[in-house]
Amino acid sequence: MDRLLTKPSTEPLIYDNPVDFILNEMYIPETPGVPMTLADEQQRVLMAMSARNDAGFIYSTWLFSMPKKSAKTTIGAGVALWQAWRLGNGEIYIIGNDLKQADNRMAQAIRYCVEHNPRMRERVIVTASKYTIKLDNGTKIESIPVDPRGEAGMNPTGLFFTEAWGMMGNKAELMWSEATLSPTRTGESFKFIESYAGILGESLILERLYDGIIKAGIFHPLIPEMYISGSSIGYWCTRRYLPWQQDENYYRQQRLEKPPQEFARQHDNQWSSSSE
Repeated sequence: MDRLLTKPSTEPLIYDNPVDFILNEMYIPETPGVPMTLADEQQRVLMAMSARNDAGFIYSTWLFSMPKKSAKTTIGAGVALWQAWRLGNGEIYIIGNDLKQADNRMAQAIRYCVEHNPRMRERVIVTASKYTIKLDNGTKIESIPVDPRGEAGMNPTGLFFTEAWGMMGNKAELMWSEATLSPTRTGESFKFIESYAGILGESLILERLYDGIIKAGIFHPLIPEMYISGSSIGYWCTRRYLPWQQDENYYRQQRLEKPPQEFARQHDNQWSSSSE
């Protein structure tokens, strides 16, 4: 049985931007007892994505793509928590290709943080199923699969699609259509899509985002591999620049174990074709 939340705390967990939130509040298993760190380029990317004006968020769709093992899923979890605390009485949805994936790394990272951050642990409820987290500001964070039948009528403040390269087929297309931002929350809500590259002709949702934002967008003058297209912004990094990505022995072994096109897709963030 879920415990009841106590009276909402007045301790502030609201940050103006996701970078400050992650650097101060996002606890992860890899760095026990201290918040996670972000590379300088990752910080600049998140600051650009979360830019606001008097009407709210400038961009309603954020595409965040880096090679495998770039902490992109954990960063997505940090952005989701930032938005959940920033805006009370909200609805945050973590969407995976199935419930196991939706509840995998991104939702697990959120649960780990709220359970290990001393400023959060008494202010949240993790339901018995573990698929829903309730904050004392009235916001809920829910893990859901690609299932358009059960999610019609959602009114989200944040939609987080994890490993979007795997969103394939009619159910995924219908879910993408149903999981839209409400006009009543324009300027206060956004979609965050994280993934590495997909398969041409199969990862159609991600491919459309790539074509519309990265290929057709305007190059950001200050951040490499970042593009802007209307109210969408995208970061499609093909470089392995993080410290733990410099182990050539690891990548040499990966090249031995994977077909060349899969190595390029996962570790160089390059699209592959279904024929390959």
